[in-house]
Amino acid sequence: MTYVHVYQEWDILREQIKEPEQKTERILNMNSSRPSFGFLLQESRIRKRMTTIDVANAIGVNAKTVSMFENGSEIPTVSMTDTLKKILDI
Repeated sequence: MTYVHVYQEWDILREQIKEPEQKTERILNMNSSRPSFGFLLQESRIRKRMTTIDVANAIGVNAKTVSMFENGSEIPTVSMTDTLKKILDI
């Protein structure tokens, strides 16, 4: 059941790639030309076919916290960031 959700997210990501102008506009921070950490986190998670629950269990937080990291409303600690980088190969 969880895999269906991940595949749906993957399909959404693939559809976004078809529209490069919209994707670029959406993922770039207003202050920089690089994608945000949250976007990289979400993209890496989807490419690894992991759910927010899977990532949350790996770093010891709840899925809502991972979602907040992805949308930029929360910032992970340095140790969580290092763990996320290792898990998702960012």
